[in-house]
Formats: sequence, C-alpha cells, structure tokens
Amino acid sequence: MADGEYGILVVEDDFRIADIHRAFIEQSDGFYVVGMARNGSEAKAIMAEQSASIHLILLDAYLPDVEGLELLWAIRRDYVHVDIVMVTAAREVETISERCAAGYSTT
Repeated sequence: MADGEYGILVVEDDFRIADIHRAFIEQSDGFYVVGMARNGSEAKAIMAEQSASIHLILLDAYLPDVEGLELLWAIRRDYVHVDIVMVTAAREVETISERCAAGYSTT
C-alpha cells in the first residue's frame, strides 16, 4: 500500500460477484483489495488482523452465517474508522433502508 491508497475488504459469499468486485477495485486507481471474506466469521477475522489497512467494506446483505445488517452494526461498533457500503438487490433496498433508519441492531 502506498500513501493515498484505500484498502477495501470484500464480504460476499458468491465467488462470482466477489471476483467482479475485485476486478473493479483492481482497475480503480487509489484502491486495492485487502481481503476477501465469504461469510461473517471470515470478515471479523480479517478485520481483527488487518483493520488498520481497511478503509472501506463492500458488504453483502445476506451471508451464510449472519445477516449483513447484523455484521454492519458489529463492525460499526468495533471499527468506527471504516466506511461500509451494503451491496444488495434492488428489491431489498427499501427494507434495509428502513431497518438502518430505525437503528436496527441485534446487539
């Protein structure tokens, strides 16, 4: 990592979508992939090991071991410096927006 570059963690259980995210990031100047997680447990482990290098998380809304919103709030609680972008299908945007606005949290 060079100064002025932003590290991104991709959290996506579908390897095809994760590879699309990776390819896009690798083509974007100033950004690089710190890690790829296929579930919430992997995401938490990568954050614990490399949080200083991670500036942004691309977070799938549905993961096999945890809801994306639940993971979002856990990461937000423990790593306030990280920005998070939820990635989801258009039909789910309204539901997620409502839950975020209501301060949904399982903690």
